[in-house]
Amino acid sequence: MSRLSRNISYITILSYLTIGTFTAYLFFDLSSVFIEQLQSLGLEDRQKVDQILKTPLILIAFVFMLGLFSIILLLFNQNNKNTLVQQVKTVTYNTKKDTKSKIEESESIKNEKTQRKKEFLDKIKGISTNENKKIEDKLSEILSLTCKEISAVQGALYLAKQNENIRYLELAASFAFSIPESQTLTYEFGEGLTGQAAKEGKKFNLKNVPEGYLKVISGLGETTPQNLLIIPLLAENNSTIACLELASFKEISENEESIIKESLPALLKVLNK
Repeated sequence: MSRLSRNISYITILSYLTIGTFTAYLFFDLSSVFIEQLQSLGLEDRQKVDQILKTPLILIAFVFMLGLFSIILLLFNQNNKNTLVQQVKTVTYNTKKDTKSKIEESESIKNEKTQRKKEFLDKIKGISTNENKKIEDKLSEILSLTCKEISAVQGALYLAKQNENIRYLELAASFAFSIPESQTLTYEFGEGLTGQAAKEGKKFNLKNVPEGYLKVISGLGETTPQNLLIIPLLAENNSTIACLELASFKEISENEESIIKESLPALLKVLNK
């Protein structure tokens, strides 16, 4: 409630009190004068006059008390209304403040992700354009950076090769893979999930990896990842030239998939040299 409205309410209440008090005083004063004028009358007549005046006196007293009660009720309601208005304002302010805070927090997280993504892609591009590194080293570094960026626990990069009429994939780079460096791993096109992805030229995103399909080995033992992402890298004629395989204990999000896809051109640049 505004200051002007409060002042008007107070003036109205004061007016009611003044008018009521003045009316009661005037009536009682006139009644006294009237009674004095009737003192010359007989006792019986005075009793009749008292009886006549008794009713309006009671009525005035009742109206006066009712007005006083109304004024108290008005003040009480006004106070409650002011309290309610203040509570509503407080809740509205806090809601706006929380909403603003959440928006700012969301924008901060978004900006942080954007900056991190840019830094990652810049590193990938820097490795792919470094003429002083061998192709094998470039592939290994790119794979390692990619796995760390999406918190993958295992990664592998297979290159497509052909022996007479048989197309197959051969392991070219790995991250935390469970085979020694001296050994290699091959899949024919159509063999296993990796070979099938290479044959179809389509991405596979397996949410529930079968027990024992992949093993992540550490000093604490071995376990199977929960999410497996296989992405074939295609040439301009849509033939598969490589396959990227990433395994994670958590689900690989759409945002993380987007980051991986944006890094593929740099990887293809290395493979095409």
